[in-house]
Amino acid sequence: MNALDNYPGTEPSAVLFFSCVARRQILGTRAQEEYQNTKLCLTGYLPACGFYSYGEIAPIDRTSQTQFHNETFVTLILGNR
Repeated sequence: MNALDNYPGTEPSAVLFFSCVARRQILGTRAQEEYQNTKLCLTGYLPACGFYSYGEIAPIDRTSQTQFHNETFVTLILGNR
């Protein structure tokens, strides 16, 4: 929901997911549920793909400094303004 709330465009074209591999270990067989629940928040059909990473580097919001995150699930929405 945070990605959608901060999306600057009018109509998303695709979405990328970056999940920390530690989340996969913590969630085990429930990791698929996390992806499915995220897709439910997105309206209509959007092409989506993602992968596991070993930590993510991003700001928490538009005004924060970029920093290293661990055990996070990052959603990047792509589209035209």
